[in-house]
Amino acid sequence: MFIQVPESKLNVVNELLEQLQYIKKVKLTFDEKKKIITVVPEEGYTYEALKVEQVIKAFFAGYPLTKASRLLSDEYRFDVIDLKEYSHDPKKINRIKSRLIGKNGKFKKDIEDYTSVSLLITDRYIYILGPYDQMSIARNALERIIDGVEHQLVYKYIENAERSIMDYKLVKSKRDNQEQ
Repeated sequence: MFIQVPESKLNVVNELLEQLQYIKKVKLTFDEKKKIITVVPEEGYTYEALKVEQVIKAFFAGYPLTKASRLLSDEYRFDVIDLKEYSHDPKKINRIKSRLIGKNGKFKKDIEDYTSVSLLITDRYIYILGPYDQMSIARNALERIIDGVEHQLVYKYIENAERSIMDYKLVKSKRDNQEQ
């Protein structure tokens, strides 16, 4: 696996690689000329290499390494929404970003609080890092805002989705306890 290093991150590549060297079964190398990190798994450890790749991508997106490292766990995921897939008009993209952030950052903070994800909104991308079971709720909520759905309806969607997850976990917990 090859990961292109953004110019803005060249100064921290060696520190990043040093921090990730403790991960067993994966070898990391950096080609300074090509500005590429190579992630090579040992035989049978492709999944670990994919997780390391996600950590590096999240770090390059702007997440601190401590937060990006959560992706080494099976409980966390990283996702990206490219706003250019929705519009090439800079004014429309700015309007979408304004809706995603909300007044004084309220909507962005609410999504983060309700779903336990961390959002980074840049000129072109929305980065989402969070618990596996919350990612689809967060992404769907964001896509609804991008599509122009009113904030209040998106809040209702989140509440219903969260209630469904809680109900599922409760039923699963009861079933697991009965089996013991």
